[in-house]
Amino acid sequence: MLVNTNLALAIRCNKCGKIHTNNITLFQLKNNSYININCNCGETKARIKTENYKEYCLEIPCFACEETHIFKYSLDQLLKGNLVIRCLDGVEICFLGDETDVKELLKGQKDDFTRVIEELSFYDYFTNNDIMTKSVNKIKELEQEGSIICECGEENIGIDLFSDRIEIKCLQCNGVQIIYAESDEDFNNLLSRDYIMIHKHAVEYIDAFKFNNDR
Repeated sequence: MLVNTNLALAIRCNKCGKIHTNNITLFQLKNNSYININCNCGETKARIKTENYKEYCLEIPCFACEETHIFKYSLDQLLKGNLVIRCLDGVEICFLGDETDVKELLKGQKDDFTRVIEELSFYDYFTNNDIMTKSVNKIKELEQEGSIICECGEENIGIDLFSDRIEIKCLQCNGVQIIYAESDEDFNNLLSRDYIMIHKHAVEYIDAFKFNNDR
């Protein structure tokens, strides 16, 4: 019988927040020696090692609670695959298994910030929950269209949420666009934009006040 020792791991990066699938084979693992699983942005989003080739240890810096979680699995569990790995708060942070199965698992997930907000119970945190939800969905649309760009040419963009604003940061040059999400005017300002340009090494604001002055 042919045993598939290839594993696919889909992990949301703790730094940039994006999900990418990484493929490894169990033959890569050496006893008591970690190998890193890196995001496209360069961040190490997980480490895995084997202990005596019987137990496998997976460390994941959690994007949800910002703690590092340690999970241990037997060889049999890894070979069976289809593992959904969760934070202690119940948030899904990793899918592990056969590459085809992992892709199917990801299809069933809403890859948007709205779901993350709901799962992390952030609704008591934001100044205006409705405006924040609509704003992050608009930003996600722009990102998927390739319409969030940096003057330096770098494509790795990080997105951070605060109670009253969203900060979009270039992970290469540290340029930042700060987008306020407190009022209908803030959202209408964002809605009117076809793209967001981050300027190299600069910190700039997109808000209703600036929008009205520009008009």
